[in-house]
Amino acid sequence: MGQLRAAVGAPAPVARGGLEEERAPPRPQRVGRFGRDADRRRDSRSERPDDILDMSDYGKTDKVIVDIITLDSEACAPCQYMVEAVQNVAPHFEGIVEWREHKIKRHESVQFMTSLMVKNIPTICIDGVITFVSRIPPKEELVAAIQLGVKEHHGAQEEAVVSGIIKEAYRRLGVP
Repeated sequence: MGQLRAAVGAPAPVARGGLEEERAPPRPQRVGRFGRDADRRRDSRSERPDDILDMSDYGKTDKVIVDIITLDSEACAPCQYMVEAVQNVAPHFEGIVEWREHKIKRHESVQFMTSLMVKNIPTICIDGVITFVSRIPPKEELVAAIQLGVKEHHGAQEEAVVSGIIKEAYRRLGVP
């Protein structure tokens, strides 16, 4: 009987105090692609220095940079909505804001995402600051966030000029 149980993977009997009890066979060790080995490989890959970009020159342009990290706006509906939200607002900040989509289907975009420490998609970063995570911002919130980014980017000496540009953008958008 014990050989038949072993052959079909049935629990083997265990004698305790004169009584036989059923004991489940030992669980297999987690190895390979879905186990601890895969976790170790993933962890070691994420810590490699070549996966992190040198961001020391990031944001040293005269424009505020709006980065949208997506899976792919052509294949992911939330990603598309987030890109469209930025596309609709960016023209009103023409000359002071530059936006770009980073599709994580490409290795360089994954490196960029890792370098900014973005964990979820889609995400909007304004001048390298994670601003909207997995949430499509309403027009007013996005405008306010870009406005704050412009003020921080250009500093106090240009605030009056930038404020005039932003007020004009609000007027064009119909935002009170």
